[in-house]
Amino acid sequence: MKTEKWKQSADHFINNEKEFHLGFLVTETSHPYTKNLDKVIKSSTADGIRQLLKVDSDIAEVFPGCIRTIETEKLQKTITSSIKNGRRIIFSGCGSTGRLAVLLESLWRKGCILLADKLESGKDTSSTADLLRKSAAGVRGIITGGDRALIKSVENFEDFQVFGRQQVKELHLSEGDVFIAVSEGGETSSVIGSAHEALEKGCTTFFVFNNPETTLRNKIKRSRILIETPGLTAIDITTGPMAVSGSTRMQATTMELLYLGSILETALIDFLKGNSKIPVYKDFELVEQGDYPKAFNSLLKSFERIDNIENIASIIELQEREYNNGKTVLYAAVDFLLDIFTDTTEQTPTFSLPPFRSTYAPDSPAPWAAALHPVKGTKESWLEMLGREPAGLSWDQNLYKKLNTPDIAANPPKLDRDEIYSYKIGREGFNLYKKEASTLINIIFPAVSKAEFPDSSSINSIQHVYNFVVTPEGKPRAGEYTSDFEVILSLPSSPLQLFSHIAAKILFNTISTGTMARMGRIKGNWMIEVTPSNKKLIDRSIRIISDLKSVSYREAAYLVFKEIEREPEDLSSLVARLL
Repeated sequence: MKTEKWKQSADHFINNEKEFHLGFLVTETSHPYTKNLDKVIKSSTADGIRQLLKVDSDIAEVFPGCIRTIETEKLQKTITSSIKNGRRIIFSGCGSTGRLAVLLESLWRKGCILLADKLESGKDTSSTADLLRKSAAGVRGIITGGDRALIKSVENFEDFQVFGRQQVKELHLSEGDVFIAVSEGGETSSVIGSAHEALEKGCTTFFVFNNPETTLRNKIKRSRILIETPGLTAIDITTGPMAVSGSTRMQATTMELLYLGSILETALIDFLKGNSKIPVYKDFELVEQGDYPKAFNSLLKSFERIDNIENIASIIELQEREYNNGKTVLYAAVDFLLDIFTDTTEQTPTFSLPPFRSTYAPDSPAPWAAALHPVKGTKESWLEMLGREPAGLSWDQNLYKKLNTPDIAANPPKLDRDEIYSYKIGREGFNLYKKEASTLINIIFPAVSKAEFPDSSSINSIQHVYNFVVTPEGKPRAGEYTSDFEVILSLPSSPLQLFSHIAAKILFNTISTGTMARMGRIKGNWMIEVTPSNKKLIDRSIRIISDLKSVSYREAAYLVFKEIEREPEDLSSLVARLL
């Protein structure tokens, strides 16, 4: 009897693609704190928020040990040396870590320019300001698929090392440049490929990941090969399971932002201490690496304030009502646009939601949430967010064939700069979403940036407008605007304003995840609106089905592949359909 095609595909995946079976990874397992998250948050939004925030305490436990290592010291000294010697700093990641790579690029560029401005205004006649400006100009964050992937996932790209290699080649790196590859799981093929290419270019290369190094060495061949490559410095910053199983955009990426951000800031301080006539570093509350664990603990503690929990709960319930009514919630932000933008775009692959709308497809479904600059146009907004124009990929069929990816060569995705600009993240977006948007939330960080608001003509169709203010503890709030929602957090000042960005990440991860949990898009602590668009997500889909339906991995694989064959053109929310 002939075996059905779906069964053959499932058996092939089970027997021949074991490198994508990742259930043994810590980042893919279920966290005991949040086992009943779906039930708890539906009963009490505040209690569900406390569950989500409690998992961040895992980061606080392991972070002090992570910064007291030889590898950390080497990375910090390498960063400091790169400024002195005019070498470039490159971050590389995919998905959440790709967005992190671009955020780190932006923070480094803006921080270096701000410090250079301070030195020059103080009449510092040394070359220090020039070196800072050179470092700001040379820094770059790579996201697999190019900057279009900041807006909308580029399907399947993470499965190919050659794509990571090609993106590095296009940067024309030199020997001595610093390359920091970041992968939450430690197994992402495109990121591994980028690190191999950097090593071959003679870059001082680091590989940062959130699963135990011994596990990666023993279980995943591609990870072991990279870790054992001469010249590579591997850095294990394992934190534990995620608050939502497999959702590495949460604690894993928060740990990476805290770890790498603290190193970047202290490297800057060390550089300034040794090369500046003006002690501008004394303007900051955080100047030593040892200050960061206490500061992070203080931030987590401040989240626990009853008024903070109540305000976060109010926003979650507001979003839930709007989404259930088929409405779009718009966020407007200035200096934190990239942070909020990242959270809204990450919701698309995580919960199978519609992506941002392109002007090439003006009738496509609107996103549930979108982030916009309140006053600037899209091109200006990108320039302000990144400090440069967005980097698209202009790869044609010939290149995909050369890279031995014939399936993608047959239908190359459009990833160039024109495509990126078609997604309106500036004031034009208010018009693009005017039919669906009923709520606007202005995000204000008064300690870091001046508040700006869209003019009335942009938002005349929006029914509800709120100001959401993130205020530093112990400091008076500046500004004459009203505060409809406010959280008061411990936000010490530092060269890159790191803790304000960590706070934004934790805050909006909690809001978006809490909203999805209340809406039934999480079961237990599993994401069930999974779209198996790559092999890693096929494996995760199988494991979720296996766990929640109490069947074997093979039985679950048969269910998944049978559904893929039944609806090959629509894989969205496949797991939820099967459940």
